[in-house]
Amino acid sequence: MPVREGEDSRWLRWVPARMGRRSRLPLLRYGSHGEAVAQLQQALSTAGFDPGPVDGRYGLLTEAAVRELQQEAGLWPDGRSGPQVWEVLADPYWSRTRQLVQLKAGQSLEMLGVACQANARAVARWNDLATPASVRPGDRLFLRLTYRLGLPAVGWLSAAASTRQAVEVAAPYLSGVACWVLDASGPAGIPPVREWDGWADQAEASGLERWGVVRLQPPAAVDQPTPELMQTGFAQWIQQLAGMRAAGILWDLRPWRLPDQMPALRLLLEATRDALTIKGGSQSPPTLAVWLPLPVRSTPSFRTAWEQVTASLREQADFLWLSAWRRPADWLRAPRPLALAELEGWLTLVLTTWRPWRVGLVLPVGGWRLEAGPNPLPPSSSARGSALGPAVWPLTRMECLRLGQRLRSTASRLGSAPDWERDVDSGLLTRADRSVYLVDQYSWSRWLELVERRRLGGIAVYGLGQENPRGWPLLAQHSGRIPPYFQASPDGTGISM
Repeated sequence: MPVREGEDSRWLRWVPARMGRRSRLPLLRYGSHGEAVAQLQQALSTAGFDPGPVDGRYGLLTEAAVRELQQEAGLWPDGRSGPQVWEVLADPYWSRTRQLVQLKAGQSLEMLGVACQANARAVARWNDLATPASVRPGDRLFLRLTYRLGLPAVGWLSAAASTRQAVEVAAPYLSGVACWVLDASGPAGIPPVREWDGWADQAEASGLERWGVVRLQPPAAVDQPTPELMQTGFAQWIQQLAGMRAAGILWDLRPWRLPDQMPALRLLLEATRDALTIKGGSQSPPTLAVWLPLPVRSTPSFRTAWEQVTASLREQADFLWLSAWRRPADWLRAPRPLALAELEGWLTLVLTTWRPWRVGLVLPVGGWRLEAGPNPLPPSSSARGSALGPAVWPLTRMECLRLGQRLRSTASRLGSAPDWERDVDSGLLTRADRSVYLVDQYSWSRWLELVERRRLGGIAVYGLGQENPRGWPLLAQHSGRIPPYFQASPDGTGISM
């Protein structure tokens, strides 16, 4: 996720930092000529598009290359290079998720997959090749990469032995892992940062970028952060985390009530940005990402609020993570798992303001167990004032392993699992009485297909250390892993083999 721009980005001198002064951006079209056109052609060629010879003339080939870029970036393909085209070419996140590699003699797609954990068939599919064997030395191939973040469940501290084992198994497939967490019940009185046992050292030894998670739970009555929080403890904690060489900070917004608490959240995110900028100095500051739950219902009021929240976060954060499942409290209003069609509908609204390569999907591991019990929500917020509702509990690692072994054993004897069926809407395995929903490899495949189809820039695994190791190879079938920054080629145009 954190991006180190190479020296090869000198051609972007027209693009101000964070696209602040758009009036300086040149508007180029068919028939334009000059140095700006030559720089555009060079940038298109570096990104893997064919603008023809770099001669400073905006001809038909250059226009076709711009159209191809616009189509891939989700822009209107008019063939003109305006501010949006320059913004795409200048976005380091976009350049990281679309890497260009030129095969040398003796290299194959299988060798390429070792560097970024991409399946050879997936690389062939991205480049419209009939088979992986049809590639030849000297061919220019592009890799569709995603940033892969491992997220341990907040509140679950693993033992040192299982930590080493979990990170060692996941390291080839991940780009970064969360190692620290700030978990507080309110904005007043920031506790010291907690570290998952051994995660930071093991992540560094495995070449993974290390992240910190902020999970504040402001009381409902608090509309503004306290001055003490803004001026002392919070800023100091952020700077301390950046001093630990954290590659990024992830704000977990699942406990927040948005958009009602957006003014307070905006102030805290601005304070986070300022603290990171001061700590970063002349170097690139750590990435600021936010993790957002999905709304409960798809009514017009929820859609309007969702658009307002996501648009506001676009001005504050660098990256947006979206949950692929409902929070336990949301099951009272929508007592079913999140349908894939509903998830894609919310994602479509997000992509009206966010670029797809700056959006990621958080995949759960394990599953959920439903029990009839007291409503965990306050009466004022419960659905129709009902006092009873489904109590949703995440499955433990041992429960998932036992269920998985039982399912495999039953299927091998009977050819199917009679007590289990596939939930068509969500893709999850469920018991006939709908008391248990289980995430399996098929569920992951459905989510990963969505990530690839919408060309998202990130995949996160929530519950790292509790997942089924059989699911990891699925990532390589749908995307490549963004390697650590030191594995990138010096000019930023590909991956060093």
